[in-house]
Amino acid sequence: MQTLEEGSLCLRTQLMQPWRLPAGPGAVSKALSFDVQGSGAFTAVFSFVNPFASATAGGSAVFNFDPDVISFTSGNISGGGTVATVNGTSGASIQIDRLGLLQGLQTMSISGTLTPSNAPGGNSFARIGGQLTLTGTAGIVPEPATWALFILGFGAIGATLRRRSGAVRVSKAQLHFA
Repeated sequence: MQTLEEGSLCLRTQLMQPWRLPAGPGAVSKALSFDVQGSGAFTAVFSFVNPFASATAGGSAVFNFDPDVISFTSGNISGGGTVATVNGTSGASIQIDRLGLLQGLQTMSISGTLTPSNAPGGNSFARIGGQLTLTGTAGIVPEPATWALFILGFGAIGATLRRRSGAVRVSKAQLHFA
């Protein structure tokens, strides 16, 4: 765990292997945390390696925090992604999602402001914890139930065509030449 002083850039923590496995099929996950001390703006930067192929990889990071002490201003995974902040009754969280994440070395940054301790609800220290999850999806393969429906559907079409062929009579055309 690293501590950030006011106005400083955070850590270049390498989140190389080992990832905590499994986070689900085709996914790896790692817990992240950092401390912020003082007051004012901060930026935390994490470096990690994406082990999945670029076309199918995605990343998602979620950090929980006390909205009275911390306010997040931005976040990104390798310069892009979508950011959503959710305030709940027991705290708040920020989520950063990114699709099409390139394979190899990547960065995630998160910026915010620590409320000064002399402000209402403020504090001179905050510990922020979260999770980074990387996913890689192989080619899309239908589930067994989907395959069963495909087979039943083709069977029903075949049975219908077979039944219709008995009901429809084809007469042979006769050609007459003069």
